[in-house]
Amino acid sequence: MILGNVMDFYYELEGNFVEKVLRCMDAYKAPYKVIIVKLYEYAYKNNNESLKNLCLENIDKKIIKVALIYDFQLLENVPAEEHDIKADYIITETMSIKCC
Repeated sequence: MILGNVMDFYYELEGNFVEKVLRCMDAYKAPYKVIIVKLYEYAYKNNNESLKNLCLENIDKKIIKVALIYDFQLLENVPAEEHDIKADYIITETMSIKCC
């Protein structure tokens, strides 16, 4: 497997499906859909229906916008202008945060 063993890494992670996928994207430097396809491939081969369903539910969702920052860069509020694009998730080296 080009990406290494994504499943072992995925199952070591805490959080919901999307948070785990985001961590896999960061660790393997791979796009969202590549990680989902790899997870689906594993689920299909191992008859893991719940993981297959999660992959299918999330494969065509809108593009997730992720901001990667260091813990020390995390702020309570960030001033934004009309043209700014808001992140869906913020990932630091110690946590992932779902944005409003």
